[in-house]
Amino acid sequence: MQDEIGTEAAVILQALNGKSGLSLVQLKKEVKGKSPLFEWAIGWLAREDKIVITREKRSFRVELRTAHSLAASGHSRYAHWRTHYGRSAKRRNCPREM
Repeated sequence: MQDEIGTEAAVILQALNGKSGLSLVQLKKEVKGKSPLFEWAIGWLAREDKIVITREKRSFRVELRTAHSLAASGHSRYAHWRTHYGRSAKRRNCPREM
């Protein structure tokens, strides 16, 4: 199952590459995503900080996380936390400094 989620995540990243972002519905149509695999892949990419999900009026927008969006969203502190505590701390559900 992890391989299927990883494959779906790769397709999502490829669809977002070079675009300023898509609504969640548009992205699902573009990659021909099927539930629940599509949602799991989105969750995985969000957890791994590969994408940014922002709320719009009646939907959600998904875009690739870039250095610019990291700085704008204040994630530079998270990068410091990850460097200091490492990825294993993230898996142990340690509190994040944000």
